[in-house]
Amino acid sequence: MCIWGDGAVGIGLAVALSRTRPVLLVGPPGVDDSTVVIESSGSITGSARVRRVPADRAPASPVCLMAVKAFDLAAASRQSRLAGNATHVCLCNGMGLEEQWGPGWDEVESAVVLGGFERTGGLSVATHPGGLMVLDGGIAAGLFEGSGVVLTPCDRRGLAVTRWAKWLVNSSLNPVAALSSRRNDELDAAGLAPLVWSVISEILPVVPGEFRDEAKEKASGMLRFLLAESRNRCSMLQDMDAGRRTEIDFMTGLAAGRLRDRCPIAFALSSLVRAGRR
Repeated sequence: MCIWGDGAVGIGLAVALSRTRPVLLVGPPGVDDSTVVIESSGSITGSARVRRVPADRAPASPVCLMAVKAFDLAAASRQSRLAGNATHVCLCNGMGLEEQWGPGWDEVESAVVLGGFERTGGLSVATHPGGLMVLDGGIAAGLFEGSGVVLTPCDRRGLAVTRWAKWLVNSSLNPVAALSSRRNDELDAAGLAPLVWSVISEILPVVPGEFRDEAKEKASGMLRFLLAESRNRCSMLQDMDAGRRTEIDFMTGLAAGRLRDRCPIAFALSSLVRAGRR
């Protein structure tokens, strides 16, 4: 199988999946085609030797796990289809992914990353509790069986609610954590938790009405846990520290674009994140 994306999530899940099957890690165009050693500590512990190939030379695979950044999904989906791949599971953060994917999005199975993945250097990551939410009886559920990754199976509605809940959390916590250079569980002591909660209230109208109440309740539970117990450095903080592009346009920025003058806090935060990119 192929895992598209050699970032923290791709590496951590490649370590887990390599326990049960051969794994090919797909990196960006230009990366060397070579065998590499990847390592994970924490919730997923172990190491593996896997082949890493550039995206423009990825072979056909029975199933592809898409763990790229949201802004790279358009290119990755196109390259994967050109390679002859038809079965995909998407783990990408953010909303508006269907526009990035293009034709065939309805055939893509979604799964939600609930745990934290933090790059610790090179091809090593630290993983934090949470696991994955997957479609009950779906492709991802079978794929991760025996891998040691904690799975929470649910129906399609539950998956949609959880995707929106995670979007609410990522769109509120991530920019605040990134701009303040704080780990998740440091925000409350820094007096920033009220700001995070304010963003959730402000951007809630973006969530479709049929999912809104459930997504708000689930997001509140997620956020309470992250603020109290998660030592993870959110992906946006990791990206800003490394001078990489962030996924703000698929999170807080998406809300600012849709709600415009109705979300001044979200607009300010997304503008600050974009301005802070080095």
